[in-house]
Amino acid sequence: MRDILYLDIQESSAVGGIRRHACTLARSLGFSEIQIGQVAIVVTELGSNLLKHAGGGEILARSLECHGIRGIEIVAVDSGPGMEDIAHCRKDGVSTVHTAGTGLGAVERLAHMMDIVSWPGRGTAVMARLWQQEVPSCPKRPFLVGAVCLPMHPDEPCGDAWAVEQEGGRAAVLVVDGLGHGLDAAQAAHAALDVFAEHWRRSPAEVMARLHGGLRVTRGAAALVVELNRGSGQARACGVGNIFGRIIGATGERTIVSWPGIVGFQAPRLREEVLPMGPDDVVVLASDGIRTHMDLDAYPGIWQHHPSLAAAILFRDFSRRRDDTTVVVLQPEKLCGEAAWNQ
Repeated sequence: MRDILYLDIQESSAVGGIRRHACTLARSLGFSEIQIGQVAIVVTELGSNLLKHAGGGEILARSLECHGIRGIEIVAVDSGPGMEDIAHCRKDGVSTVHTAGTGLGAVERLAHMMDIVSWPGRGTAVMARLWQQEVPSCPKRPFLVGAVCLPMHPDEPCGDAWAVEQEGGRAAVLVVDGLGHGLDAAQAAHAALDVFAEHWRRSPAEVMARLHGGLRVTRGAAALVVELNRGSGQARACGVGNIFGRIIGATGERTIVSWPGIVGFQAPRLREEVLPMGPDDVVVLASDGIRTHMDLDAYPGIWQHHPSLAAAILFRDFSRRRDDTTVVVLQPEKLCGEAAWNQ
């Protein structure tokens, strides 16, 4: 889990607000003043595009880290008219609203990475990543990760949390939802993160048993632990409480079962589910702030883009907006071909 900012952009003053917050985040991560200025330009261009081309939208920003180097991911998402030709719209001088048409070009020049997904009549999502410096190459990890994790109220701690650890061909994932909202729920969620950080190499059922013990001093939580193993072609999972999981592939969709109970208070007999997993399968995990009935076929081509875009789109279309909200998407690296530092 990382710091995340969110702002609904419906007027120009909101663009200034998210710009100030993003610059504060960049400064806290050790960005230079020049780099902070670049972050400001990216946020301004993306926010202005939301207003000019879609009549408004949302911006999410979160911190990143790889090899001790810090970065910022900025995602702008809208429900506007979309783009007929993304490659054409990325060119300087192209505009549908009689402006200079340099916004996306400026973002692409300043960002270390940029990705766009759009559907005519169904909106657009744009992601840009900026780092303190070029991140050194490292062995590729099996999955790219995208996530949104937000509190119900922006002025209170988030009672949801998530974590992903990867090693070799294996990834371990935790999504946790502390009971209720606010500080007590956040304390339960962070306690779960601490336990997971120590025990993630164990099996999902063993991790869950330690979560159950570690959360006894908290108000408790719902949690789902999933292990994805490229070598065995299997996903193993252990879930307690209302956390949603789905594996999506060429052979259809498979639901990951989470059993009724409260981690840290009253957990059922911990059962580990084993599911087949193909080399191109995608995993979507979410807290109950996301509606579970979703037609993912309505987003053709989404899995050929970075999963941060998928997470933002799922948040846009399926968040209940009356609860803490988490959605985590894990996607095989080869589907969109980004290097490990882009995770």
